[in-house]
Amino acid sequence: MFWRLKAWYYGKKDGKIGLPQRDDPKQAPFEQRVHAAADNTIKKIHGKWESADSLMSARYQITKDTLRRAWDNYDKAINRLGRDTTVNSMAHYYIVLSIIGLAEAATTYVIFGLFGESSIITIIMTISIMIGLPLAGHFCGRFIKHGLKDKKEKILFFIVMCIAVSFLVAVAIIRNIYMTIAAQNGQERMISSTTATFTFITLNLTLFIASIIASYFAHDSDPHIYGLKRRYEKNHRRFQKIRANRESLRDKKKGESEAVVEAAKEIIAAYRDHNLRKRMKLGNMERPISFNNNPVIDIPSFEFETESNDHQNVRSEHKKIYKISDIVGEATKRDISNEKDALPF
Repeated sequence: MFWRLKAWYYGKKDGKIGLPQRDDPKQAPFEQRVHAAADNTIKKIHGKWESADSLMSARYQITKDTLRRAWDNYDKAINRLGRDTTVNSMAHYYIVLSIIGLAEAATTYVIFGLFGESSIITIIMTISIMIGLPLAGHFCGRFIKHGLKDKKEKILFFIVMCIAVSFLVAVAIIRNIYMTIAAQNGQERMISSTTATFTFITLNLTLFIASIIASYFAHDSDPHIYGLKRRYEKNHRRFQKIRANRESLRDKKKGESEAVVEAAKEIIAAYRDHNLRKRMKLGNMERPISFNNNPVIDIPSFEFETESNDHQNVRSEHKKIYKISDIVGEATKRDISNEKDALPF
């Protein structure tokens, strides 16, 4: 609004005195000021963008290098095996494992409840079995799928199996002792201790074996390729996000510069219109030849630097990190020292 009022004022003022002259190819002084103010504003926007992009390009290059290494490792694994991983996603497996865990909890809680009212011991044991057995089945199934080729895996497999089975038997025995004591105190049992113990161990072993089978079919026979694939996909998503943010900032700042150019052209057009109207009111029908030329305001290049330059611009982490919100807010502020020549777009 400030510059549009100035366009109205100087347009009438210059038109009254016949400025610019008809044969003068130079821009009117007011147009030159608008042009200079637009250039100054665009330079500020471009400078803010360059400062931000220098840091973002460093992150971009680092992420790109990390992605390249992740892909090289993944590609080597594919060439070594002569195939890609057989696992697309573990999401379905985790759902199945969660269902097995809930089934473990329900089975344990119901069987314990047949002895009488639930107690804190029942709840603790139920939670332990719900988490422990599916987790043990997960590792056992994975060890089996990998073929137990490594001595360390064989030892771990044996230990996990022993712990899982021993845990089930121990819980059943402890519960049996607890309920035997309760029976001696006059509490009635719905089923015999032997039947309950056998039922408890059988059902939970069945679910434990089910978790082993699910884990076996969910994993790849190679212990590394799926992890390499996940690492590559994770780095690829991070790379895409950084690139998108970088391009978004570039497009935003370029759009702001283009908006400054359009606003400057509109102000110059308004100045010329008021200038000519004032001339015609005074009977001066001559149109300055400089008004026939469209104003040309150049926008600096917003192209990204080359990868080699990006690599040279890697900065230490202690350097100031420019927040995009700050950059956008500061880029179009008026320079107080040059307030009369700044464009308030």
